[in-house]
Amino acid sequence: PLILRLHMLTEIEHVLHLFFSQADKSQDAKRMVIETVKSSWEKRFEHTQAGLMGREPLLALRRVLFQMLDLKAEVADSWLYFAKAARHAGHESTAHSAIMQAERYGALKAHVERAKLKWSNPMERYDAVRVLREYIDIHSQSPTSDMGITAKAIVLHWKWTQELGMQEISQIIENFQEHCTRLPANHRESEKINFLLGHFFDISLFPDRTGASKFEGNGNNGCRVTNRKDSQLLPSILNHYATSLQYGHKYIFQSLPRLLTLWFENAENPSVSPEI
Repeated sequence: PLILRLHMLTEIEHVLHLFFSQADKSQDAKRMVIETVKSSWEKRFEHTQAGLMGREPLLALRRVLFQMLDLKAEVADSWLYFAKAARHAGHESTAHSAIMQAERYGALKAHVERAKLKWSNPMERYDAVRVLREYIDIHSQSPTSDMGITAKAIVLHWKWTQELGMQEISQIIENFQEHCTRLPANHRESEKINFLLGHFFDISLFPDRTGASKFEGNGNNGCRVTNRKDSQLLPSILNHYATSLQYGHKYIFQSLPRLLTLWFENAENPSVSPEI
């Protein structure tokens, strides 16, 4: 508790300095300054006591400080952070209330967090997919939407659709690619999207392999192509797995073992297309 109070005093000091030094500046100027200290805030936040009760006082303080500076987007983000913490702690009603507060401040991420809350309840998982579907339909073609949030919604939607078995994998691939083409290049060319495209193509080609439904990449069941028609998908699988590694390492333990397995099993396979 004493360390938490020191964190709180430090953040109060930062904001009061900003309040008096930037009092006559625009909201954008204030936001730029606050962004410079938020990174250090987040690092200290990660070292506070894990759990909702341990971190709630600090999150509540941040909301008050951001309201004092009239930074509505930051207030909304703080509510969403609280909603996420409540969801992880299993407090559904608290998380729901926090999401509603975030929506009052116009948080676009609130739709994704609401879908995640529904997904955490096995009885509401189909409803979670519906929430994301509605969000994607509205925002994927809107020039004013945050494409980063939309990209996350697209990834979650098609991942959950596949896990629930709501569509054939070929239809999932077609729809996923269609929505990805609407995203700007900086969001379309990302680790997660390329990993999922590789994964979807992979289980389309090898539907019986171990771990396919759980996004695992180290199963060896189903890794050798037996005819030239099937081999046409293999270069796409390898390319997407390799591209995902180029953009990050979150899925390295899924994509790299699978990439190497497919390569070593099929590189000298006479049935495989020369493109590999």
